[in-house]
Amino acid sequence: MKKIFILAASVLFISSCNMKKSNSEQALQDSIRVADSIAVLEYEKEQAMYDEIQTSSGYSSDPNFRPTISPDGKYHTIDGKARQIEFQGSLEQKQQLEMLDEYEKNHPDY
Repeated sequence: MKKIFILAASVLFISSCNMKKSNSEQALQDSIRVADSIAVLEYEKEQAMYDEIQTSSGYSSDPNFRPTISPDGKYHTIDGKARQIEFQGSLEQKQQLEMLDEYEKNHPDY
């Protein structure tokens, strides 16, 4: 992505250095090339953003994170244990969450 921005900047720089030419046709072609480069950059940026939205690392710090919780409050996990797979808190918090999960399994009215 950075290479594309550098390419666009270099095209702009080169076109600004060639202002000595008074040929209006050349200036028109340069502006068309710059406009095309900008359009390509915007399209690729949009595609990259769309691709990033489709994927998530699974961490809550990820801006694309989507929780895997059903409307009834149950976790949907791959292992089927109905709890979070990735836990980033302290050991004490992890133990408390495991106790709550166990209590919920034993007390369906919870």
